[in-house]
Amino acid sequence: MSKKDIKIAAKQTGETAQKISGDMIQVGNIEINTNGYQAGSALETMLGRAQKFKAQQVQNDNTPNGDNGGGGDNTPSSSPTGTVIETPPQGENAAPENVVSKETANGDVSNVTPLTFAEVAKAKQLSPERLEEIIDAAENDNLFPTEKLNSQDLIDRVNILRAWVDTEENKLKTAPFSISSYKSRRSVLQARAAYVLLIECYIGEQLKAIPKLKGTNKNSKCRVSGQMRTKTQIIQEDYELSSRQSRDFQHLTWDGVKAAIEIALRRNDIPTRDLALSKSASIKAKQNKSNNKIKHTKFELDNIEETEFKMLQLEKPMYITTLFSNISLGLARIDELNLHCRVAAEWDPTRAQWHERLYPDCHMVQGDFTSDECFNEALEWHNKTRSDIVMASCCCEPFSNLNNSPNKGNVPEAKQFYYAADFILKAKPKYFIMENVPGFVDARPKIAHDILKDKDGKIRCIGQYLRDVLGEEYHLNFGIYTAADYGCVEDRSRLLLLGCRKDISDEPWKFPKRHSVRKMLWEVIGDLISLDNGAIDPNDPWHYARKLPDYLINILEHTPTGCSAWDNDAEYQPLTDKGDYSNGNYNKGFTRVPWQDQCPTITTGNGSISDLCSIHPGRYNPEKQLYTDCRVFSLRELLKIMNCPDNFFDRLNLKREENGMLNETEENNLRKAIGQHFCPDHVNALYSTLPLPANENNNAVDDKAA
Repeated sequence: MSKKDIKIAAKQTGETAQKISGDMIQVGNIEINTNGYQAGSALETMLGRAQKFKAQQVQNDNTPNGDNGGGGDNTPSSSPTGTVIETPPQGENAAPENVVSKETANGDVSNVTPLTFAEVAKAKQLSPERLEEIIDAAENDNLFPTEKLNSQDLIDRVNILRAWVDTEENKLKTAPFSISSYKSRRSVLQARAAYVLLIECYIGEQLKAIPKLKGTNKNSKCRVSGQMRTKTQIIQEDYELSSRQSRDFQHLTWDGVKAAIEIALRRNDIPTRDLALSKSASIKAKQNKSNNKIKHTKFELDNIEETEFKMLQLEKPMYITTLFSNISLGLARIDELNLHCRVAAEWDPTRAQWHERLYPDCHMVQGDFTSDECFNEALEWHNKTRSDIVMASCCCEPFSNLNNSPNKGNVPEAKQFYYAADFILKAKPKYFIMENVPGFVDARPKIAHDILKDKDGKIRCIGQYLRDVLGEEYHLNFGIYTAADYGCVEDRSRLLLLGCRKDISDEPWKFPKRHSVRKMLWEVIGDLISLDNGAIDPNDPWHYARKLPDYLINILEHTPTGCSAWDNDAEYQPLTDKGDYSNGNYNKGFTRVPWQDQCPTITTGNGSISDLCSIHPGRYNPEKQLYTDCRVFSLRELLKIMNCPDNFFDRLNLKREENGMLNETEENNLRKAIGQHFCPDHVNALYSTLPLPANENNNAVDDKAA
């Protein structure tokens, strides 16, 4: 890539430029605070050079032809003999001294301090002449990717940097060094690792800017001839990135990279891409939560709601058939509305057995519902029991954002929606409910491409497929709602599809009006006693805490309510089995839930303290200056959070150990089943607006009564 091309590229990506001011270095929308970094570290030297650069630029801006002359520039000049490095300043105000490293010629770059990416990004705001000077100076560092700032050459340089970081990190872990040498090399390693993250984020910006090719079939002439390339083809051919690398780079954000670097340096660790991806995702999630105008899906939702609170009044019972039923936690209080579960289909034998204990009057079809045998048996019993309603809770893992497997769209569970829709078309119930995670309607799983093809051969999303195949006979109403808006303390958002047969009602089945006030966690479980490590409530066999290792207790005792253990001082942060700092800082792992808020979504990993927001809020002990309840939520607390009847689990008749706690295998299975539940409050609220023919189902009630 020529210098001219570099200048053009620089102008086109000016929005990602960095601004250097005071003790902060800004990258795009982020600021990295340089205060408190280890004195004399490589990163501090890098930032010091950046501030010198800024001061020189101010001087040049006030001098005629300052940008063109290049005089007085403190940026190191090109040297054919080796790479320029800087020794740490001696004394507080001492200026760094430029030294030529002889080791570089022999391939040893362990002491090289690279020119900061911030300086080059800053240079994009300068004149072409000034940019060329900075690039020439940067070429002194043979690892800095300034010869070409895009495509394969940039990727090659990043790979070299990444390989150097990995190699140096392994050396520091295995080879003996003096304390001073170790600190020096580690500070350079931290700088280079941070440096790599900045460049990878920059590459991600480039990848996101590549336009998608829409409306052109892969077999069309222009695609076959190579005249037009898709975004995937451009990335594979020009950048030679794998799909995983491409996805990771594009998921990086400047805010996430900044947070990752700050966290790593605060605990004297190495910044990693995993940590940056985690912080990027969590920051984006917080931004989405605070922005009510953000659309959750690309698929167009209906969101048809009632304007008043309703109450269902049934003189005669109505019966429900559930598909992929789990243990039907969502139906735990359905009998309050004179609704009853009469047919259920579940493939897992343990859950099927539990379902029979919970709902003894329900016929259980245990097995693979997608097989003809189980499908026909469920259809036969649906007709026998004259069920009016079908509920389908297809497996959510293939569509969940928490599932990072590249193969998640190619598993058999991703086709369950087809069998649910087919069952509805053949059973012809008066009403149906389908629920899943919000990403369900936008998904186009590979394993179902043959199903999702329309007449023109285009692959539809699942939402559009359901609208096409069910919309002729049913009024459909798509929406995304959280259980926290309907009396439950759990903030569990679900994609909901309500269907009402057109001969039953002229209007669709509407979503219930949302409550104006949400419950807080302390209102629901605040009355339960605190539990020490390994303790059990003598008055409640479902309220106990499994024993954890002392080092985990020590970490959680120092983790305040509503905070993550990752934000603790270094000695109280999570460690690996080898005693090293863990880089598994994903979203909200090792995080205590706040008392004065809703409980986040309960997941299948709710029995692990490293799961997302699974740890009890705890109570501060002023005498010990520590926090109590170093544990996950107990089964009793989960029951109350879901608002199931107090004796609901008693019917399961599960095995217990000598200490009174559940058998560990039984508890793990139960917690996984809980993680895939449909909130009872949410279910009852949905049925409150059931559009019954000739039924006085329009009695308005106030918000408090609802």
